[in-house]
Amino acid sequence: GDGSGLTNIDVTQIPLLFSSSLGSDNEVVTATGANNLQSEPHFTFNGEDLRLSGSLAIGKGSAGLFSPDSPLHIRHEGDSLGNQDLIHLSMQSGTTEGNIAIKFSDKGDVTNQHFRITFGEGSNDLSFNSDSDSNILYLEHDGNVGIGTDSPGSKLEVKGNIAVRNAADNANVVLIKNADNI
Repeated sequence: GDGSGLTNIDVTQIPLLFSSSLGSDNEVVTATGANNLQSEPHFTFNGEDLRLSGSLAIGKGSAGLFSPDSPLHIRHEGDSLGNQDLIHLSMQSGTTEGNIAIKFSDKGDVTNQHFRITFGEGSNDLSFNSDSDSNILYLEHDGNVGIGTDSPGSKLEVKGNIAVRNAADNANVVLIKNADNI
């Protein structure tokens, strides 16, 4: 039948039905048509973690459904898009001691071989770090930029050697101009 008269089904019988007749444990079940349930082997949920094996496309605005060209593809389409936050990372802790980061890592050593972009919750500053170098680039929320330092006192502060070269003859060249004389 259509299932409308089902009563007194024990919760433990439902996962058994799904896992034995539709697929493996924890696979998300979808319905196609009026009478067809099917298991999605590439999409699982165990009550805590949602896992997808494949690519995920997220369409916003008029983007609709589309084929992703990377494991995670977010697309917003429409007229007068204005300012759009396509990804929003937010930490809502009771203190200002944490950091939010995006980590890029090497399969050989996920813990140590990495490059990280970190937002400091207390400082509201953004830093670019690797496993061997802290503060490769440091952007303070007030506009100061530090290279090799996390406390730039000027619009640009560099801790370390600087080489500025002329592309034509590779000679070291430094050109300083007053904004009024440009």
